[in-house]
Parts: sequence; structure tokens; C-alpha cells
Amino acid sequence: MDFDAHSDATLYLVSLIGLALLFLLLLLIAQILWLRISYNACLAREKKFLAIWRPLLMSEISGIPTTCPPLKARDATFFLNLWNHLQESVKGPAQKRLNALAVQTGMAAHAHDLLQKKGLRPRLMALATLGNLQDDTAWNDILALTHSTDRRLSLSAVSALLRINAPRAIQALKPALAERTDWPPAQLAILIQDSGAMDATTLLVDFALALSRSSEPADILKLQRLLQLMVISPSHEKLLAVRTILQTARDSEVITQCLKLLNAPEDLPGIRSHVDHPDWIVRLQAALALGRIGSPEDLPLLQKLLSDPVWDVRHRSADAIVGLVNKDRQRMAGLLDTIEDPFARDMLAMSLAERRMK
Repeated sequence: MDFDAHSDATLYLVSLIGLALLFLLLLLIAQILWLRISYNACLAREKKFLAIWRPLLMSEISGIPTTCPPLKARDATFFLNLWNHLQESVKGPAQKRLNALAVQTGMAAHAHDLLQKKGLRPRLMALATLGNLQDDTAWNDILALTHSTDRRLSLSAVSALLRINAPRAIQALKPALAERTDWPPAQLAILIQDSGAMDATTLLVDFALALSRSSEPADILKLQRLLQLMVISPSHEKLLAVRTILQTARDSEVITQCLKLLNAPEDLPGIRSHVDHPDWIVRLQAALALGRIGSPEDLPLLQKLLSDPVWDVRHRSADAIVGLVNKDRQRMAGLLDTIEDPFARDMLAMSLAERRMK
């Protein structure tokens, strides 16, 4: 009797669990269907929106007077996506007409509201919009976002500030540009170039020169990052600064970055003086620089580097020698015959073969 009662209770419990699982499954299916229906409805609404507003914005770009219908609040995201996309492809008067339209439709004010929201997506949309509007009324709020630990958000804030006022942005962001290790220098360089702030990079050059006079480890790290950004600076100012920094630099990474930026024959004495540097990274960059701007007079130095204990240094030295002597086959043959180190001779022969295969 007890056994039958226990079995009935177990079956009842199993049935309840089965019903609960079935209910959860049906609920999940219903949620998926709802999301799919909502997504399709959103796509249909966006398609309808674009059919109306894309021609209007294109007419605005062309300078043709248009009458815009009221913009629904739920379509604000569609408008800003389209507006920002078009902003990236126009300049001058067309850009100003688009800006006026954003103000007219209330989207400029909407962007300010989005900037105050907590989510990542609305703030990214706000930053893109305010940057394209070149709206400096939210400068302090945007500047605060450059301190965010979220790299995507902070870099978007940097981009917005550069678009609004590039010199002011670089002046305000100098410490962060040198300190934020999570900001890739290559990406920062692209943002500065896209903003047209090339003239403002003289501020970075001056900052780098000031840091080069310090021996503090923190300042040396900042200088390393700034030198990677200085590649986009005007050539004359950059070269003057790099030559000055190289004269007193002791840090291997700083020397390496300086050697990367040198590209004039008058820099050869400074480059040659680093061929015997104890750090192989510096010797590698010296070999690359000699291959880039060196002369046949540098062949003895490059031959010396062919016997370097580091494979990469030997490889780049061999490439440099081949670049300098490749057209003079008789001289190249003589070099191969006079090199006694078998590893150096093999490296030079390999580089020569690689060059002839290209």
C-alpha cells in the first residue's frame, strides 16, 4: 500500500515537472516568435521610413528646398543612422544643410538627451551625431566620457571632440593620448587624420620634446606612445623633434621609434651610431633605416650586422645589402665570396633569392 502511494506521488511529481518544462518550452517558442515578428516589423518600418526620408535628405544635400513631414519619436534612430551615414560622405555647404535639418527636426536636441542615457548604444549614437554637428555645447560631458574604462566609448568621445574642435581636443587630451595604453596609436592616428587636425599635431610634438627632457619612467612610457602618433605630424617639425630626442635618448623603445621616423640622408650619422647598440631591437631598426636611406658606404656596417646573434637583425641587414647592391651583380658576387661566416653568407644568399623572385 505504501509502495503504491509512493509510486503515485513520484508519477505526479514527474508529471508536474514535465508540464513545467512544456510550459517553459512554449514560452520560449512564443518569445522567439515575438522577437521575430518585432524584428520584421522594425525592418518594415525602417524601409518605409527610408523611402520617405532618404530622398528628402538627398534633396537637402543638393540644396533643393524641401518640406519635411513631422518626425515620429520612434523613428529617431532611423533618422540618425541615415543622417550620420550621409554626414560621413559630404563636406562644406552640404554638411551645413544637413546640420540645419537635424536642428529643425529636433534631432540635435535628441542627441543631447541620448548622451545622458546609461546604455552604450545610445551614447555612441549621441557622440557620432554631436561630433558631426560640431556641437560644442556638450563639450564637458563628452570630455568626461573620454575617461571611461570602456575603450569603444572613450575612443568615440575622442573622435567627437576632434570633429568639434581639433586643436582644443588635442590640447585637452594630451595626457590621455600619452597615458591610455588601451587606445591603439594607429587608431588614434586615423581619428586625427579623419578630423583634419594635422596642424594641431604640433602640440604633440612639443609635448614629446618636453617629455624627452625627463628621466622618469612614466614620462618615458608616455614619450614612447607619442612617438608612435608623431608619424602623422608635418614632416619638418617631426624630423626636427625626432633628431633632438634621438641625441639624448637612452631608452631602447624611444630610440627604436625615432629610427622608424628618420627618412633623410642627413640622418645617416645618427643611424650609424646605433648599429652597435646592445639592444637587438635598436640594431634591427638601424638595419632597416640603412636599407631605407643608406648608401654603399654603409655596406661594412651592414656586413657586420650580418653576423648578429639575432636572426631578424641578420635578415634585415641582408635585405638592406641586397637593396643597395642588387643591380651590381659583380659586386654582390664579390661580397658573397668574401663573407667568411657561413650563416651570414646563407642569409645574404636567401635575401638575394627572395629579391629576384619578386
